[in-house]
Amino acid sequence: MTLKIPVKKPEFLHAAYTEGTVLMPSCSCTVYFQGYNADTVLQAWQSGGFVGMMQSRYEKKNFKRGCLGRIRSVEECGEDKVKTFIEGVARFETRRVMTLEAYDFEQIIPDYEPYKADDDFNKPFISLDSLNPVFIKHFITFLTALNME
Repeated sequence: MTLKIPVKKPEFLHAAYTEGTVLMPSCSCTVYFQGYNADTVLQAWQSGGFVGMMQSRYEKKNFKRGCLGRIRSVEECGEDKVKTFIEGVARFETRRVMTLEAYDFEQIIPDYEPYKADDDFNKPFISLDSLNPVFIKHFITFLTALNME
């Protein structure tokens, strides 16, 4: 038996631009965002918990590749600044960038196909077949004793 965490990749992502931070699949990091990016991350957190992490360039011409990030926690750290813990899920190419002026942030239409090899949405979370049956029996007893079964 295999347990999986079912998650559908978002068709639209809030774009968060960073300098000096690279997020990759199966990695996680804590990132501080300020200003525009802080608002973007808060909006992404409230609308599904995913963000498109993109590297920015100084010439205002951003990179075309990014990584789908699963936001695990957000903590406001004063005015216009947030501390965010993000896990990398899957890389993408940017198909299109849309500026939503009503909200003053950008959304990305991602293309996950070029990087489907590092897509971790469908990887098993845990395979129970690979666990020792004696371990499973004792672990269930342990969880029952803690009222966590």
